[in-house]
Amino acid sequence: MAQDRKYLIFLVDDDAKHLLLLKEHLSKHLPYSLDIRTYTNGEDALVDLPANPDLIILDYYFDGVGPEAADGVDVLKKIKNKRPEIPVVMMSHQDKIEVAVTCYDYGAKDYIIKNETAYARAQLVVRNVIHEINKEELATKFKESTKTGYAVLAVFIIMLISLVVYLVINAQG
Repeated sequence: MAQDRKYLIFLVDDDAKHLLLLKEHLSKHLPYSLDIRTYTNGEDALVDLPANPDLIILDYYFDGVGPEAADGVDVLKKIKNKRPEIPVVMMSHQDKIEVAVTCYDYGAKDYIIKNETAYARAQLVVRNVIHEINKEELATKFKESTKTGYAVLAVFIIMLISLVVYLVINAQG
């Protein structure tokens, strides 16, 4: 199923170099068809939310944007308010447990510390989210095919009963 569709990922970070490197890493190391869109602030990503991303990787601080910029937690809250089903992964240089707990409290799927393993960790998270999406889509297709199977079986039973009734009536007459 991974070959059947393109997965839309939003990367949101005020560090343009980080965005480029993360995008290149994910594109190079994942065997999926990815549409990766980058945003240097949360507001632009929120405007594009109707595009229905499969995953958003969101920076915790937007200190490079300016003091009036919404921080990652504010953006996370807005995303979860508008589209709670979209998984959001927070990334930050903060390695304080309180920061991670706050992100989880507001609905983050995961929290990645920006260090030497961050890109590999992001790769793993994206892979896991895509696998979850594929399982859900497969389950939906199975349910739909099961309903179709029951409908075909019901029609067959009705036809069989009709045939038996027809044969019984003709045998008596």
